[in-house]
Amino acid sequence: MVNGLLVTSVERTVVDLAATLDLKSAVAMADRAIAVDRRGRILPLTTRARLRETWEGLLPFRGPVRARAVIDFSSTLSGSPNESGSRVNVALNGFPEPVLQHPFVVEGKTVFTDFYWIDEDSVGEADGKGKYFDPVMRGGRTTAEVVYDEKRREDGVRRQVHAFTRWDFPVGMSQSRLRTRLLQLGLPIGRPRLQFR
Repeated sequence: MVNGLLVTSVERTVVDLAATLDLKSAVAMADRAIAVDRRGRILPLTTRARLRETWEGLLPFRGPVRARAVIDFSSTLSGSPNESGSRVNVALNGFPEPVLQHPFVVEGKTVFTDFYWIDEDSVGEADGKGKYFDPVMRGGRTTAEVVYDEKRREDGVRRQVHAFTRWDFPVGMSQSRLRTRLLQLGLPIGRPRLQFR
């Protein structure tokens, strides 16, 4: 009971929604539930192990294969719904699995990239408007200062890799548009790495 309302646990909610939501939303929700913020601003709501235990305890139910696939695909390292949805489309398109939050040193400071494909030495960034316009995310900087800082960061990473691209939310949520963007990056494409059924 919360404020007089009967509610489900985080784990039960994730499992229920993983079985029924569209894939990008389901993965974004599961990612957020287990997210570990390296800056310590956001604490995980649960763990993948607890999600799996809840999934097992609910069997049989409608959509268990899909729910388990979402749980298994979830990541503690996804930083936004754009990253989560993009990761789904990367997998469904059959691109190689990227390393998430790969560190680079730029001007003596460690920065992290959303996606890094080691074999192709290529970086992809799922960019949202928030970092430029949300006062909390800007951290006291103007939008112009954020753009300038991001340009310096990107230039520093670009000097260390073979290829670099970024995309916004509409591209990240579109399987075909993201496929085009990553083919332009030079990534090989193969069979989809996951099946969500």
